[in-house]
Amino acid sequence: MKFSCPREPFLEALQSAASVAASRSPKPVLQKVKLEVGSEAAFLLATDLELGIRIRLPDVDVNTPGEVMLPPAQLGQILREARDEQFALESTDQGARLRLANAEFQLLGEDPEEFPPVAQFEADSCYAVESEAYAELVRRTAFAADSESIRQALSGVLWELEDDQLVAVATDGRRLAKKEAPVQRAGTPAAWPQDVIVPPRFLQLTERLAGGEGQVEFYVESNHIHVRLAAVSMHARLLEGRFPKWRDVFPSRSDARKTELVAGPLGAALRQAAALLGPDDRGVLWQFDSGELVISGQGVEVGQGQVRLPVAWEGEKLVIRLNPKYVLDFLRVLSPETSLTVYFHSSDAPVLIETEDGSSYVIMPMAL
Repeated sequence: MKFSCPREPFLEALQSAASVAASRSPKPVLQKVKLEVGSEAAFLLATDLELGIRIRLPDVDVNTPGEVMLPPAQLGQILREARDEQFALESTDQGARLRLANAEFQLLGEDPEEFPPVAQFEADSCYAVESEAYAELVRRTAFAADSESIRQALSGVLWELEDDQLVAVATDGRRLAKKEAPVQRAGTPAAWPQDVIVPPRFLQLTERLAGGEGQVEFYVESNHIHVRLAAVSMHARLLEGRFPKWRDVFPSRSDARKTELVAGPLGAALRQAAALLGPDDRGVLWQFDSGELVISGQGVEVGQGQVRLPVAWEGEKLVIRLNPKYVLDFLRVLSPETSLTVYFHSSDAPVLIETEDGSSYVIMPMAL
């Protein structure tokens, strides 16, 4: 194998592939990235057996096709420090030889034949979401999954198809995040199965690669989800288990009291009130009364304080205690100017927060 390639696009692709390669594994080959060079195209591949990625390299000049295993961390460090626009790489009996204008490196590698296969995106019929909408869908849901749950279903994000909408839902039992995005169909994709629960790590990696233009295509086959984004295709094993019946806990809007808030000012007020809380102190109080919201925090060892925000609130006073972390987690994935509609039923009923662009967030209150 022998080829040359622009340094910066290769380095960017190598870093993306390295994020999928296993950081630790009894199989050293899984800690490497595989370079496959064909007669007209070259690909970087990586897998940890749960996730896999295949990246097509741009503007390659192929001399001799072949394949070789590469150490991503060491190769990445060499290429980051280089200033060459191009570099050459060729396979050797021991691994690979890297040539730069004023440097040469011999990289030891594993046998490419030992590397497990990485699936290609092969479906002619699939679903698609605009890249920007896909990125928002992931950002506004994946954070709410329970990374510490022994139930696999709670550690992932549920994907459902409702007519022409992709609905993503994540919950840890104390809060629930939901986001919708318009979905298109290419060809006649297979019927969408139940309980498609996607690993958050896979979603976050694809969200970083999605960019702001084009589409993200996807389909489910067997127990894997496949995603294609321009020159990148990825697949992941779906999580097992039954996702909770999230619609059963979704609060009603019809008989709720509601108010309008803005993400930026609300986040600032919450951070101020929560600054006084210690690790064993309980959440912050929200007190609504005659056109005003008072957010107060009390720390046993530090002190107490309150922040006032003007709100459209009439009628009976309402006091509710919420965990500020759960609210702030949601506000962080919104722009500061985002308008929020917040629905309340009582001091011990779930709170519903909605945005105009299809995000919903449910938080369970703490006991007063």
